[in-house]
Amino acid sequence: MKYIITIFLLFFVMLTGCSKMHIEDTNGLEDYSLQEITEADILTSTRVLYQMSIENSKTENGVQIVSKSAKVFTGVDCLEKLTVKSPFTITITTLVEAGNFRVVIIKDGKIIDDGLINGTFTKTYTESGKYQLKIVGESAKFKINYSIEK
Repeated sequence: MKYIITIFLLFFVMLTGCSKMHIEDTNGLEDYSLQEITEADILTSTRVLYQMSIENSKTENGVQIVSKSAKVFTGVDCLEKLTVKSPFTITITTLVEAGNFRVVIIKDGKIIDDGLINGTFTKTYTESGKYQLKIVGESAKFKINYSIEK
């Protein structure tokens, strides 16, 4: 009996502790801009919390397409890291239904581009370097599809 009570208490503490990590959306339903996570956080943070997240990957015409969604997402998540010496094209499509959300492309430790929220962003990068694709959210409900064609 003590074992069951201990497991229940541990589970309860985990649930309540995780829910406090989400950053509340305080700027309204139509404003997706971040309120608390800064650009410095985006470059350095690895804290992330997902609730009900799904990720899928498929290949079409030799190009891998990744889909990811979550009912609630808070934090900074690096979706891709690339070290490139030749041009590549990235295509990102997002749908944000709630919360605050941002998609960034980082090159050599600096944010160089933002993806389009609720739309499609396509760009070809020609400079060699180290690139990252990151998503940032504050209690965001989102779907993202992206592909990188080298």
